[in-house]
Amino acid sequence: MQKSVFYKMAIVIVLSITSSCSNHKPSMNTATRQSQPTESKVIDPVVESPRQLDPALADELKNKPAVEGVAVPTTPTPPPAIPAPVSVEPQPTLATPVLQSSTVTEDVNEPAAFKGMVAAHNRWRQKVNVSAVRWSVDVASVAQRWANQLQTKGCPLEHSYQGGYGENIAASTGMGLTPERVVDLWASEVEDYDYVNNRCKAGKVCGHYTQVVWQASAEIGCGKASCGNTEVWVCNYNPPGNYVGTKPY
Repeated sequence: MQKSVFYKMAIVIVLSITSSCSNHKPSMNTATRQSQPTESKVIDPVVESPRQLDPALADELKNKPAVEGVAVPTTPTPPPAIPAPVSVEPQPTLATPVLQSSTVTEDVNEPAAFKGMVAAHNRWRQKVNVSAVRWSVDVASVAQRWANQLQTKGCPLEHSYQGGYGENIAASTGMGLTPERVVDLWASEVEDYDYVNNRCKAGKVCGHYTQVVWQASAEIGCGKASCGNTEVWVCNYNPPGNYVGTKPY
């Protein structure tokens, strides 16, 4: 009976201790850490605040021209000077010769029977832009001497082949010739002259023309004679022309 009471008292004590312990909870149980919501902060990118320009400078830059979006101050540059056009006179060519009217003149030394002979030569020479010739009394005396010699032979078309001068000869029968007509007969051979290859066309004669316009010739002198109704004209040239392999101009 006493043991039973003892056991009951022991149980009561144990229960009392247990109850007491249950009422005194450790701090971890009584002060339970509550999960506080963490505030999520978004870190904004650092943006540099714009710099403030001086108002006067801002107005100045606003009026400046911009290059690829960057305003750059510039000093107005005057436009480059345009050179004045240079007047260039066209140069004469063989295809389009330039005439020099000042050289087409009569020579005061020409005898009346040969007036116009120098001018007729110079007109053709101008067409290829070579210098004018003048009348020479000495050259003319040689030409007249040969014309007189031809007269003794019936006025044939023969060259003298005398050295020192070039020579052209013309003759007509039944018609009178003039100095201009004589020169034109010689110079008409231009149609048969191949300047590029410096030769006459096949079967043609062109040596009278090339002597008329031979650039180096500076003096002419002429003579003439008659045999009945036939006339023969002789003109000599100093210096002579028609050198083989050489162009007249």
